[in-house]
Amino acid sequence: MEHLKQTGTPVDSQPEATLLQCNYSSARSSSSSPTPTARKVYTPPSPVQPTKPAYSPAPAVESYPSEPLKPQLPSPVEKPSNIAEFNPKRSIVVTPVKMATYYSTYALEPEVQHYASIFKVQSNEKISRLYQDLVCEHHLVQDATFVPIVPALTPVGFARWMSPHIMAYPDQEAKRLEKAVLDLPIDADGLTEGKVERLPKQISRHLLPEKEDRGPKTLIETVVANFF
Repeated sequence: MEHLKQTGTPVDSQPEATLLQCNYSSARSSSSSPTPTARKVYTPPSPVQPTKPAYSPAPAVESYPSEPLKPQLPSPVEKPSNIAEFNPKRSIVVTPVKMATYYSTYALEPEVQHYASIFKVQSNEKISRLYQDLVCEHHLVQDATFVPIVPALTPVGFARWMSPHIMAYPDQEAKRLEKAVLDLPIDADGLTEGKVERLPKQISRHLLPEKEDRGPKTLIETVVANFF
């Protein structure tokens, strides 16, 4: 009774209240939402990096002869009529044999790049790759067994080969062209359509660049280094 007067709650009701409170807490816990599991995020596999090839093509650098050179020297640079005189004669493309003959016949001392040896002994595949690096148009022509595996420059490809070399080594290539023009008949398209004119057997140095161009020179050095 004293307890009832002091607290206003019967003595027996305390355990019951505690029990009800526990039951309420349990029910609340059981009815609450389950803890969500961590959501799995799909991560695609990293792409397989391709293996770097042993051969790395050199970056192409646009290099062309000076404007006076193109109209003044159409044959040695744009139309390889001089190389057409080498065996096999009158072919419409320039084979490695002809390139080797050209560089050995009109050799310089010293040579900056030893192209005579390159075109004589290197494989067709490597020479084709050399042309590709310098963006020189070429076809595959038949060898002695009539299999088309020999890389041969077209007239456009020969001009593209000559252009960066003239810009990279103007003094040396002027001497080489001087020898070729003096030795071989050089024809050019005349003013009349369809008429061919014979050019004088001399070449003026001022038609070529005054000094070397570092861009084409770096390109050639890189290409030749990759070639070996």
